[in-house]
Amino acid sequence: MRLKPGICRLLVTLAISGVAVQPAEAAPLHSGVWRGVYQCAQGLTGAMLTLTVAPDGTAAGLFEFFAIKQNPGVPRGCFEMAGRLDQAGHLALAPGAWRLRPPGFVTVGLAGQAIAGDRLVGEVQGPGCVNFALLPAKPGSLDSAPSACLGAIS
Repeated sequence: MRLKPGICRLLVTLAISGVAVQPAEAAPLHSGVWRGVYQCAQGLTGAMLTLTVAPDGTAAGLFEFFAIKQNPGVPRGCFEMAGRLDQAGHLALAPGAWRLRPPGFVTVGLAGQAIAGDRLVGEVQGPGCVNFALLPAKPGSLDSAPSACLGAIS
């Protein structure tokens, strides 16, 4: 699998944060909390995807975005997503309803590929957007804690 330069930059960002991110063969993606970064018009932004994948490949999730050290001015927001995961590990998620919408933001889609079952990288489908890179959140950590967005409706 050949990664685009923007995805490589995101993987390097995750690696600098202390996470090993060597590319590997595609493997099945799993339900759970995925955390990382994405790049859109507002700049590098923190992301968390709470994903549920059914046995038939139907996928649903909650996509959250937030400020990170490299871009502290980003507001928190979240919206629902739905789509499919195919047998080759390709994930396609379309945006759904907002749960928490900051002014001036739009929902985006995700088209990703599972790598070694513990990385999800791909393209963000929206205006001014490029790529994303997510890793599974560690169970029991604050990274996997329930989000304030789960109960929010804007």
